[in-house]
Amino acid sequence: MYKNEFPADTMAGLRRTNLMSSDRLPNGAAADRDVNTVRSLEQQLAVAHERYLLLAADFDNYKKRIAREMDQRPPQPEGIVTMTRHIIMVDRDHIRREAARKGLQPEGFEAITFECGQEAIRHLLFNSTEGAVIDFGCAHERSGALPDGKRIVQEIMEMDAFLPLVLISDRSDFLDHETVSAADFVLRRPVSTSQLKNALNTVLSETIRERTQRKSQYIYAFR
Repeated sequence: MYKNEFPADTMAGLRRTNLMSSDRLPNGAAADRDVNTVRSLEQQLAVAHERYLLLAADFDNYKKRIAREMDQRPPQPEGIVTMTRHIIMVDRDHIRREAARKGLQPEGFEAITFECGQEAIRHLLFNSTEGAVIDFGCAHERSGALPDGKRIVQEIMEMDAFLPLVLISDRSDFLDHETVSAADFVLRRPVSTSQLKNALNTVLSETIRERTQRKSQYIYAFR
């Protein structure tokens, strides 16, 4: 026989199982278990809601930054299209910085260079940029002796979670999962101007929607 499209003997067995499970727990213990389950679900919901609010705020800030950049661009004469892309570059080696800057200039990139992460962060507080190239071996402060690329990436992510970021490292550097996830491209030295240009063009060709969908799952790695 069937009851509500289920075999009657199966339904009876389920009822017996439920009764036996209830018999094993006193009423107070069963109630405590239900309360703990509800509290656990409420906590998970609260965490998910908080993460959603943070993501929404990051995305809203990103849209505002793009709109501000568009407003600040000077009007161009008809028939003239500017292709210059403004980026920042952090590298501990002066010769390497200048070589990369000069090499990227004919390719349509205007790079502002910095020796340490602190200088770049200070610049980003008051200026916008379209992308960042970070040397993983850079120190956070000019006087710092130890490389602190992870901290630099972390602080940039906190300022703009969706900023296109190319990370350059030595082959001997160990890169943790959070840092690799935060970067859009990871290049190992030696890096040619052509490789750097292609990496920048690739990440800058994404739309805001595409970058948001791709990076939103990683932006809480440092939070």
